[in-house]
Amino acid sequence: MAGLPGTPDSAQVLKLCPPLLSLLLWHACAPVENAEAPPAPDCAKVMQPVVDELVDAAHARDRMPSTETGDAWKAAVLRLKALVADVGSRRTQTGEPSEFDQCVPRLAAFLDVSGQVFVEGHGLGMPVTDAEYFASTSVMSSVPTVFASPEFLEAASRDDGFESAKVLLRTLNERLPDEGKVLFFSFRSQHLGTPDNGGAMARLLVVVPGNPERWVQFGSGRPGEKVRNVSVVAVQTDSAGKKNTYFQDHYRTFQDDGSITLASRHDLGEGSAPCIHCHKSGVLPIFPEPGSVPSAEEAVLAQVNGRAVASMGSAFGGYWNPGASGPGLGAARVVRRDDAFFGRCVPPELLAARPDITTRLDSAMRCAGCHAEGALGALNHPFNTTLLRSYILSGRMPPVDAPPADERQALYQCLLLDFFDVQPDAPGVLKAWLSSKGPSQQDPQGANP
Repeated sequence: MAGLPGTPDSAQVLKLCPPLLSLLLWHACAPVENAEAPPAPDCAKVMQPVVDELVDAAHARDRMPSTETGDAWKAAVLRLKALVADVGSRRTQTGEPSEFDQCVPRLAAFLDVSGQVFVEGHGLGMPVTDAEYFASTSVMSSVPTVFASPEFLEAASRDDGFESAKVLLRTLNERLPDEGKVLFFSFRSQHLGTPDNGGAMARLLVVVPGNPERWVQFGSGRPGEKVRNVSVVAVQTDSAGKKNTYFQDHYRTFQDDGSITLASRHDLGEGSAPCIHCHKSGVLPIFPEPGSVPSAEEAVLAQVNGRAVASMGSAFGGYWNPGASGPGLGAARVVRRDDAFFGRCVPPELLAARPDITTRLDSAMRCAGCHAEGALGALNHPFNTTLLRSYILSGRMPPVDAPPADERQALYQCLLLDFFDVQPDAPGVLKAWLSSKGPSQQDPQGANP
């Protein structure tokens, strides 16, 4: 990690965390008294100082995303990566694995995955560089030529609610066979702007059939604003029926002569964003701002969302290992969450008025029944809490047996507590997984160890 901006070297680490380093060195280097039958390490105890700091930083970042919490999360990841590396370099050469060696694989893999986005040239957060990723995948995630033409770019950039672009799309469909006709509709996003403009909520989505199937989305803002972003999510199906999803952002450039050109954000030297952090299931259904979809296009929205659900759970071409990010939100539990747990995330007045609320909430906290690796994709860290909260408070999730509207905020709070809790005697999903020895792969169905 030496040489990366903001990355502490070993000398800095010693100054920052000497008590923590001393404790880790004790577990890593302490002699084994009984070499023939060493006792199994208590990984929860060995890993607690490191894991608690990491989980607390992750919770703050996901619960209240901001520059401050993002910087604190980055600092924690880089500092703990340096600590783990420093402990390893000081390990005694006994030929036997130390306690720390036996407990650290999951944590080390988690730190590697979480830290990729902070490495220069890895804005996507992938193990490979952004340049390597796009060199192999741009053929799938490029903008189809017809939508990159000067005529269409000009039409899609007007302040007319995308009506000019829709005229061109209808004309295009008249020339295409039924199976090749594009699906399109306009809408307003409820929560998310574009990568280049956080306040740009207007969208035109065009789904282009084929293999790969491309979901091309143009952003727009207030009258007079020049919103640049055009996103592509591509879903390719192989001969065995397996789906892989690829991402790329493209930027429009508004030239002085009035013309508009289009190129990939990466090729323009304007970085990349970790699309995978929100698109853990691949393509996502669209839930627009109510009333923002023209009535004549509501049937298209329903059709497009059906295609999105059919594509969810796809893989990512081998560029991303979901298992290294750990189990997901709402992971399975062997025993029911107790009343003490719900007392920490449900308002006292609700508990007093509705004694059965804890049973309903416990039943609803089973996200991993569907959102797991190999199914719809685990909702593991990092996840977008703005989207999560919206899905839960609107009653869209869970899809069955959703609690009443006035209990959904409690469900949201309990899911976050269940995931991020750092109590020693009843750790949350993430801490329990990171504190356990074992391979750096996700447990089946996102279950706790």
